[in-house]
Amino acid sequence: MPIAVNGNVNGAQLWLADHHWWDYPKIWKLPKRPEDGQLDWERLFPHQRDVIRRFSATLRTLSGLPEALPSIPYQPFGTPSPQGWVMPIRSDTPSKLRYGKCTSGGSIVSHHPIRGTDTFALLVDVYWGNPWFVVRADGRPWHANPWANNTRVGSIWVRVLAWEHTSRDILPFTGIAVPPRTMPAQLRTIYVERYPDDPDLYGSLTQLPPPAEERIEVQDVPVWWKEPSYLRWKHFLQPEPGNPDSFWNGPNTLDERNAYQCITQYAHLLRNWTSPYVPTPDFIARFDWKPQEES
Repeated sequence: MPIAVNGNVNGAQLWLADHHWWDYPKIWKLPKRPEDGQLDWERLFPHQRDVIRRFSATLRTLSGLPEALPSIPYQPFGTPSPQGWVMPIRSDTPSKLRYGKCTSGGSIVSHHPIRGTDTFALLVDVYWGNPWFVVRADGRPWHANPWANNTRVGSIWVRVLAWEHTSRDILPFTGIAVPPRTMPAQLRTIYVERYPDDPDLYGSLTQLPPPAEERIEVQDVPVWWKEPSYLRWKHFLQPEPGNPDSFWNGPNTLDERNAYQCITQYAHLLRNWTSPYVPTPDFIARFDWKPQEES
């Protein structure tokens, strides 16, 4: 039987650590615990729990895993898991950037590979002036993969090195260089909606453990996200009465439809995960300027 190493089987990514299929708040806003990156099960409605159980079991089967969901230990509020807080870094994530005596609200715009390295910077919009690039002050990368939507950190405020971009226009994915002079700052995307709050409410880790390699034996199954979308939905949704080839008017609840949209986005993420992090011609065509490396 094949072995999945961190969700990868023979070069195909079947699932991702710290990236869950349901974690698309723009589509389906669910209560998530940043302490460990898991759902806050107690705050879910019963029908949401049912959809998550069914869709998760189906997705596990399609990934060659046992259908039964593994038990997850409860993580209390304000206490990070032994692996650290799970910090969202996807595009449009609300953020706070603290530098000097200023704290500016904003959001993460995009990820930008740093030339000559295997790391990337986050571009953060502060809603006034030009956006800022930020890298971690401890020298750790935000993630090993620039497609990542989440990362592990030791505290809710992350020490960063920041520098202001020269304009508001930069194509996502554009390569950049770290300038000789940067500014110490702090970035927060965890519990941003609670700010201003008491920092003593939140625990921290003095040191993050190295990422553990996960090796799981799986059934030899086709790569589920390669299945055409006109077939994939049949694993999750009910068809229209009298029309087995469409689910648009089928007896599916809003939560089921939202969940399937999340599955679709997760399939895109898995497909991109092992692809080059560069703008495609179709992506560039959406913009009025040509991609160029920024200094």
